[in-house]
Amino acid sequence: MVRLMEKKRPREENPNNDNSSFFPRSLWFLGGLLAGALPNLFVSGACRQYGPEFLKLLQSADYIRTLSSENTTTSSPQTESTTTDMHTEKDSQKSVDDWVGSLLFPLNKHGKLDLHPSMPNLMIDIRARESDYLAWLHKDNTTCLILVDPLPDSYIPLAMKVAEHAVLNIPKGQSWLNPQYKHQALIIRAAMGETEGVYDFNVARGPACGSILKTARNNSFWCFDSKDTIKTAVLRLERILDLVPPHIDNLHLKVDAEGADLTVLKGAGDQIKKFGTVIIECAYSNVTRHEGDCHVHDAVKYMDQYGFEAHILGKGKNQANILFVPRQSTIVLPPLLRVHRLAMSGLYRKLYQQADPSSARPSD
Repeated sequence: MVRLMEKKRPREENPNNDNSSFFPRSLWFLGGLLAGALPNLFVSGACRQYGPEFLKLLQSADYIRTLSSENTTTSSPQTESTTTDMHTEKDSQKSVDDWVGSLLFPLNKHGKLDLHPSMPNLMIDIRARESDYLAWLHKDNTTCLILVDPLPDSYIPLAMKVAEHAVLNIPKGQSWLNPQYKHQALIIRAAMGETEGVYDFNVARGPACGSILKTARNNSFWCFDSKDTIKTAVLRLERILDLVPPHIDNLHLKVDAEGADLTVLKGAGDQIKKFGTVIIECAYSNVTRHEGDCHVHDAVKYMDQYGFEAHILGKGKNQANILFVPRQSTIVLPPLLRVHRLAMSGLYRKLYQQADPSSARPSD
C-alpha cells in the first residue's frame, strides 16, 4: 500500500559506492562529452572571453583518448616520477563524476551539485526535449530540476530556457542572475545508459523519435526512421546521483529514451532505490520500433527486485507509460508534480488519488 504524506522519505545511502575505478576507463569518452557540450557555452557573451581556454580543452580530446588507451589497468595515468610535479595521487584518481561535474555543472565546495540549499526535492528529466517540468518550475520554490538530452535540436533550446529561468524576477540592485533560480535548473547534453562511452545517437525523421538504439528493420512508422547519426557521450545515471548534495532527500525520475528506458534505469545501479517515483515508457506488444526496445514485462521484473510496484497507465497503440513507486513507502509529491497541466499529470494524479481519494485537485 502506497501512502502519500508530507513527511519526507529518508534518503537511502549506498555505503559501497566507490567510483575511483571508473576514472581510467571513462577518460576515453570524456573528449566526446566535451565536444558535445562545450561549444554551446559560446552562445553566452560571458563565456566568449574564455574561448581560448575551452578550445585548448577541445584540442586535448585526442590526447585524453590516447592517454586512456595506454592506461587501462591502473587507476592513475601518471608515473611515480611525475606525480610530484603535476598532481597528487588523489587528484590523479578523480572519478568521472568529478570531471563531468566540474566541466558541466556548478559544484559547491564539497564537490556536489550547487543546487539551492533550501530546496529538498529533485526532478530528473531524461531525454527532456521540451520539458514541461521546466515550463512550470517557477511555480515551485522547493524543487530543483536536472535536464538531460543528447540531441542538439533539443539541448540548445532547453539551454536557452534554463538561462532564461536563471534571470527570472531579478531583484533590483542584485546580480544579473536570480539568487534562487540560478541554483534550481541544470542541463547536460548526454545520453544515459547502462554502459558508458561514446556511441552513435540515431537522429530520427521525427524529432521526438531519436534513440541510442537502432531503428528496427520491421519498423513501419515513419517517425522512427533514422535520417542521420551523431556521436554522443553515454553516462550512467548513478554518476549524476553521486553528485546530488545530501540536503536533497526526495528524488523523482522521468525517462523517455525511445526504447532505451530500461537501460537508463540499469545505469542507476542500486541507487535507483533513492527515487520516490519513476516514470518510463515501454512496449507492451510485439511491435517494436527499435532493436532492443524496452518491454513492459522486463521493466516490471527488473524494478520488482528493487522493491518497486508498477502502475501501468496511459496505454497507446503499442506503448505504455509505467509509474513505479516503492512498496510500503511514504511518497512525497513536490508541488511541481501536482501541476495539472504537466504531460504526466494524469499518472501523478492517479497515484495521489489512490492514496487519498478525498484529496483536492492538483495545483495550476
